[in-house]
Amino acid sequence: MIIYHGNQEALSDWAEVVARLHGAGHGVLVFDYSGFGNSSGRPTPHQLRRDAWAVFHRARELAGPAARIYLLGFSLGAAVLMDSLARESWGAAGMILVGAYSRVRDLLPRISPLPRWAAFLFPNLQDNLRAIAENGLPTLLVHSTDDEVVPVAQARRLAEESGPEVRLEEVSGPGHTDFFRDSRSPYWPPVLAFLER
Repeated sequence: MIIYHGNQEALSDWAEVVARLHGAGHGVLVFDYSGFGNSSGRPTPHQLRRDAWAVFHRARELAGPAARIYLLGFSLGAAVLMDSLARESWGAAGMILVGAYSRVRDLLPRISPLPRWAAFLFPNLQDNLRAIAENGLPTLLVHSTDDEVVPVAQARRLAEESGPEVRLEEVSGPGHTDFFRDSRSPYWPPVLAFLER
């Protein structure tokens, strides 16, 4: 599994999750995008796509052509993943999106002082509604009904815009960052079940 982490995170934040997945028998690769953690460079949309592609292809080299590689994107990482896959099919076994938002425009009024109407003045980068509609991978969306950053309504909208390969699992209780801060949170049972299918 390759983990595409969220904003203001580094690979070190995922140590507990990596240990849990490894303990369940899964190989895990987590990395920092350009400009995150100890990685150099700038995290432009183009560079994030290049990072996502390079890590997948390196994982494929390491695991071999027959390996089943799952992709897990959390929050910003879900957007990076969907944006990258909309441009090129990688041959992954499946994708897990946790805490995914529908579009940056929908998220901006929640995470900034920007009024809702002004969000439409920004370019429509990371349009996950468009990207998920083009996705052909078996995909699991996991979202908490108590997510204080990305409302569950955005995950429901993603599920509505997607094809039959996409399934939404709603959990209650954990907040947005509990996914990687607590490897025993309710987010994890559907994720682990998806990996075992």
